[in-house]
This record gives sequence, structure tokens and C-alpha cells, in this order.
Amino acid sequence: MLTAVAPALLPALRNVSGFWGAFYASWLAGLLMFVATGLIIAAVTLPRPEQDLINTRIHNLLQRQQGPHIDYISKKLVSLLEPYMESVERTLHIVKYDEASKFFLVNQDTEIVYRSYVVDADVAFPSRVGYRNAPSPPVGGDSCCLAYLRVDGKDVGGSETFDSEIIRPFEISIKPHSQCVVKHRMVFWVAVGEPNRQLAIRFTRKMIVKISNQLGTQKVKVTHHGTGGPSGVIEGGEMSMIVNLSDVLPGKDENDFAVHFTMDIEN
Repeated sequence: MLTAVAPALLPALRNVSGFWGAFYASWLAGLLMFVATGLIIAAVTLPRPEQDLINTRIHNLLQRQQGPHIDYISKKLVSLLEPYMESVERTLHIVKYDEASKFFLVNQDTEIVYRSYVVDADVAFPSRVGYRNAPSPPVGGDSCCLAYLRVDGKDVGGSETFDSEIIRPFEISIKPHSQCVVKHRMVFWVAVGEPNRQLAIRFTRKMIVKISNQLGTQKVKVTHHGTGGPSGVIEGGEMSMIVNLSDVLPGKDENDFAVHFTMDIEN
């Protein structure tokens, strides 16, 4: 306060050509530089959670201990903070039925919405889409393929045919207070009575499976085995939601399926 009112009390300080005026101006400039530098340092050193790394937070939680044992448990804790699935929605479009082989041709569209447990930090984790144990197409039938994979609207690779299985890796990147949307289409053949299974690998808040029967007049019978929903028949040209689950826990092992159903032609 005294610095601000000093020129009013002592007129000589306003004359920068005099000794006291020049001295005051030089001292004031130094004071302002000191204050500005202090503000910059404070701004840099203040805690800003939105820019903290998850690893830094974990080390803070462990009271900044050091050593291989801390590095080990830090990696374990980071793996527990993988993104969860806000929703998974799959639609199986049954577009063809081969009577000779008793195979359905299915175009499966999937949309997955990922969110992070740490809502105010950038999060990136590896993931992948895939299909295993696909039967060989009937004679003259279309090849199985991954038609597309889009992560937040950007294509990851192109269309790719496969025989029995395909795996394509990609990276989940979630910005603070945001989400990551992954969409893909698989084209494959499914035999009558063949298990259609889905394993939850992350906590999933909403899991939906729909079947669109595009076979005209032929009816498709859906039979559930365990959790999923009621069995029933889908008329030609109709779509039915066959699975509607909430808060699905990850499977205990590779045989602990969240969804398991089979399809057949209803005579």
C-alpha cells in the first residue's frame, strides 16, 4: 500500500530525472519483476489434477516410496484403472441362410463406448477386436471379413478377409471428461445350433444384443443357454432385442460368458 501512495506523499518521486525519482522507478520495476516471476512459478507448481499422470497419483498414494516393489505394484494398480465399457451394443443382421450347409450369413455391427475411471486425465490403453473359430464358408459363399474398424470416427486399417480367425489391435484414447467410441462390422457364417458367446473382459454398464432377421418369410429361433434373456422366434423382416443386461462383471475365466445363445430355423 505504501508503495502505491508514496508518489502522492513525496512529489520528488514523480520526477524520474532526479535522484529519488530514478531510484523509486528502478525499485518499483524490480518489485514488479519479482511479483511477476513469483506468480509464474506459483502457476507452474500449483497442483492441477487435470494434468497429473496416473502414475504420479499412484506414487503419491504410496507416499512417494521408491524401489522395484513400488514399480511392481504401480503397474498392477494402473492395469486396474483400464477404461470400462459404458455400453456395448451388437446387432446381428441375418442376411442369408444356406440350406445345404445349414449356415447363416451374419453381418454383425458393434458399437462400444469406453469411459475412464479417472475422469480428469488423459488415458490410453491398448485393445483389440477379433473373431475366432469361424467355420469355413459354404461352397460359393462369401468370405468372412472385418469390414471396418473405426475409433472415434477414424478408420484403423481397411477391410480384411479371414478364414477361421482375425485379431486387430488398436488403442483406446480418452480425453478428460470424454469418451472413446469404437465401431466395427464383422461378416461371418454361423452354423445352426452353433454357440454364440460373449465374454465381458471389462466392467460393462450396459450390454445389448439385437437380431435383425432379413430372411424374408423364414423365421429364426433363438435359444438362450444361461444368462441373456428369454428364448423366442423372430419373424422374417423383424428385429428383436435378445439381450439387455446392466452392470456386467468381467468373466472369472474364459468360460464364464455373459451371453450364450444359439440360432435355428423355425419350421
